[in-house]
Amino acid sequence: MSQRLSVLALTVLAACKEDPKPTPPPPPPGPVVVASGSGSTAGKSLCDPAAVGIVDAKVAALLPDLVEGHCVLKTAPAKSFGEGTPTKIENVSDIIDGAGQVYSGNYYAKRYDQLKYVDGKGTGAEVEIVLTTFDKPENAYALFTYRVVANADPDPEVAKSKDRRPWQVVKGGGAAALGSAALVLWKGNYLVELSYSPDATKDKAAAMKAADDLLPKLATAIGDKLPGTTDLPADVKALPSAAEGAIALGVDYVPPKFARPEGKAEALVLNVAGGYAAACMKEGKKRFRVLAFVREEKDAARDIVETFRKLPGSVTLKDKEIGDDAVHFSFAVGQGGAGAAGKAEGVAVRRGAVVLAVIDEELVLGDPAKKEDWPRTTKDEKVEKLKKLFAARAAAPAPAPAASGSVTGGASAPAPSASAPK
Repeated sequence: MSQRLSVLALTVLAACKEDPKPTPPPPPPGPVVVASGSGSTAGKSLCDPAAVGIVDAKVAALLPDLVEGHCVLKTAPAKSFGEGTPTKIENVSDIIDGAGQVYSGNYYAKRYDQLKYVDGKGTGAEVEIVLTTFDKPENAYALFTYRVVANADPDPEVAKSKDRRPWQVVKGGGAAALGSAALVLWKGNYLVELSYSPDATKDKAAAMKAADDLLPKLATAIGDKLPGTTDLPADVKALPSAAEGAIALGVDYVPPKFARPEGKAEALVLNVAGGYAAACMKEGKKRFRVLAFVREEKDAARDIVETFRKLPGSVTLKDKEIGDDAVHFSFAVGQGGAGAAGKAEGVAVRRGAVVLAVIDEELVLGDPAKKEDWPRTTKDEKVEKLKKLFAARAAAPAPAPAASGSVTGGASAPAPSASAPK
């Protein structure tokens, strides 16, 4: 990943924070279906071969027109905005309630296409698909993470306690998540959003079951046809795994070229060059975040540590067993529960060209007056977690060089290593 990257506002704790204020726009309204393969419907079906087809050649090259008995009809062409269309990408706000700025202005989408797939049986059930095209995979994946997390705590237990259905990992493309009658998928330069509208005879439970059955099949079909990489950004690869305590779909990724959307929750803002990734973590009752910064050069990684060092009350840690550079810091937080309107802490460590940090999770800081309600990690616990994370990554085999155009920037994007040069 080149270091000729613009300075960006790096938002920390964005993904895991409940924010009662503006949230990311909801999935575009309407039904969405992805069709693929040979159809099983014919004859009297609405999806008669003569009626099926995606009119726009560019969209037709990316999406199947028939799958699982659902199809796009020639008489219902896509609504398209941006590159290769007569309508500017900024005008997409006209059909998504003014939220087009998130796509075109914050994540730099190039094109936005909205299509409708209908049930060939004529039940009236529909699936709407929104296909957004970006100039780089990093931006497409970043918006995927923002749409899935949406300023809400991704912990399934917390979601259920708030009557929210947690997103579920499903197969498709490079990453896919199933929600409530909705699905979001990333692959290469593309973000796909599906939303299911049932026929009028189904109650809520039946409609949800139908969506849960259909949408993952569509995700597989779409992911198989879409071109592009499934290789995650290097910063994301450096994050902990589920086995290390990472919460599924609890990743927030900020790409190098990025403008923070209005309403994107944040507690700590760092002005650094390049992208970053953050993972929501859970270890027993304790919650924390792990941040990852993977750079091509160690000087760029040093700059990140210096940014942490400039925070109020920061203290340089001298223990060389930790890493080449290490700093303990604190930061003020605004909300998140009892005792949260005070101080949170973190430890950042550099080894070679990689920086990892462990910080308190603002949403669950706990009440300092109650020792049994203090789910944050201590400074020493943060240090030990970072030692283990670096050790595990040093022991793992280095990733194979990425193909040209990959989100990792090829072999020049290093993996965390305990033996990286100082």
